[in-house]
Amino acid sequence: MTALEWCAAPRLITVPCDVVDLEPADVRRLLDIEAGDADGTVVVTDELQPLCAVWHTTRALDPLREAFVAGERSARHALRGLRIRRVGFRDGAWRDADTPEEWASRRKAARTR
Repeated sequence: MTALEWCAAPRLITVPCDVVDLEPADVRRLLDIEAGDADGTVVVTDELQPLCAVWHTTRALDPLREAFVAGERSARHALRGLRIRRVGFRDGAWRDADTPEEWASRRKAARTR
């Protein structure tokens, strides 16, 4: 929410630090998708990745703030109050690495490409 509050641009991209295989072309591909009247465009890999997203800064802020004030701390659940465009990315670039083993495996795979 803080980034949305401070962002002067009409859109804000969010990417968690555990998305280890992301390339500039992947980010450009997400930014090039038109969200229409949605509050945000969220990446779907093998599951919804709510922190891998492009947010419409003025439309997304109030519903996210309301969810937070109401006690919601799950990004996935906070999306319930938003109009979200879900976009499938099946190539693996946006998958996160939740464990040290996943991190090591993803980094090893990236070095062999």
